[in-house]
Amino acid sequence: MAATRVDEPFEEIIVPESQPISWRSIVYATPVTSSDNDRVGKVNEVLGSDAGDIFHGLRVALADGHRDVMVSSGDVVSMSSDEVRTSLTRLDIEALPTYDDVAIAGRNHMRRVRSRGAPRSRGTR
Repeated sequence: MAATRVDEPFEEIIVPESQPISWRSIVYATPVTSSDNDRVGKVNEVLGSDAGDIFHGLRVALADGHRDVMVSSGDVVSMSSDEVRTSLTRLDIEALPTYDDVAIAGRNHMRRVRSRGAPRSRGTR
């Protein structure tokens, strides 16, 4: 089979900030907003299973900077390139237990899909 040469330029597609995205497209430091419209923190890690295409949730660094919590996938109501919205109130999120990497990974057989060390790829919207 002969290779085909394509001389056409690539078309850049701009995705509006509010356009819904897949869990695999969430990037580090995306703001997390509570159901009462408070910015409660930023995404620190996306937790899921690539093999099973299962989204488990997000490790969220709380805005106070003192700890991280896990917001489960069932509590995420929307994801866009500019924010992740949850069904939890600020008080609900602040009441979540401190994230424990070993306990969470062992219990749910999940792995980090994208974390703090991963490059931010906002240019690929």
